[in-house]
Amino acid sequence: MPEGQDCPRFPDRGHPILIPVTSPTSYISFKRALNLRLDGEFTTGIWHFETRLCGYPEPTYAPLAGHDGLENTVPVLDSLGVRDMDRDIASYGMKPYNGPVWMPNHYRAIGDIAMHQLLGEWPWEVFPTCHIDARLRSEEDFEILARDYLQPLQGLVGGEIFDA
Repeated sequence: MPEGQDCPRFPDRGHPILIPVTSPTSYISFKRALNLRLDGEFTTGIWHFETRLCGYPEPTYAPLAGHDGLENTVPVLDSLGVRDMDRDIASYGMKPYNGPVWMPNHYRAIGDIAMHQLLGEWPWEVFPTCHIDARLRSEEDFEILARDYLQPLQGLVGGEIFDA
């Protein structure tokens, strides 16, 4: 590396992210949620566990979605797709506190990301549509995403943006 530049940093399993108290309507979402799944739920996830749920020696926080979060899709979707992932996180030795850790399934996480991007918070390069293909494998998966998660959200941005 050229002199004066720091070496790239990689998240360390010894420094799990700080997970706040969560609920079905205030939950950890976005890219962090795309790397956990329940058995039989999806065929993707897990491979970027450290990069999403581990941090650095200084505190790294998990931003929330939902009430008081970065994006609030709760008025339309309520707690659809949000489930307690406490056991999965604990299996990696990252039990942050004695209680549930609510996180959405892949569909809901993609919906939260889409809303955040549509409202101008993230550039599209942060989560291009090709990444959705890496998370959803079948035509049925895409139909569920569009019908159950994206189409209901169109009212939050004031237009018909997700035509079936």
